[in-house]
Amino acid sequence: MKPSAGLSPKPGLALKSRAVLFMILAYVGTIVALLVVSDTLRARWILLTAHCTAWFLDLLGAEGRSYGSMVTSIYGSVDIIYECTGVFPLILLTSAFAAFPSEWRSKLIGLTLALPFMLALNQLRILSIIYLGVLVPESVDTIHHIVWPAIILFCTSLVFIAWARNARRAG
Repeated sequence: MKPSAGLSPKPGLALKSRAVLFMILAYVGTIVALLVVSDTLRARWILLTAHCTAWFLDLLGAEGRSYGSMVTSIYGSVDIIYECTGVFPLILLTSAFAAFPSEWRSKLIGLTLALPFMLALNQLRILSIIYLGVLVPESVDTIHHIVWPAIILFCTSLVFIAWARNARRAG
């Protein structure tokens, strides 16, 4: 039996539903990350980011050390706060993967590859800000608050688009 013209699903409706789902997941994820996640987990994520930053600085010969959220090196010190951990791009990316129409297996494989890449990119962001603070101190504010957030958002979008194209081909 062929459905009548009035009962056929509209192609745009599925896309709109996915967009709404994405926005809800991103919003809820952000609220959970900010409010519900215990201070202990937030503190551990901050400490892990600070420790990794110090480790990379040490590896690069800058004598990096972490003391709680404070990272010191021969280039000065920075205080790692929750927003420095890269958790918000991870929430955005995870929400986009969850809302995309593909198999859960594909989503899990994609996230397994994408999340470490995004965390590595965040470490590169922190390290570059530290080094640029020495080389071009007058540009640190612009690089920290404008340039890197744009790069992170652009890369988050590229990672999602690359995965989505592959997931479409596979499905």
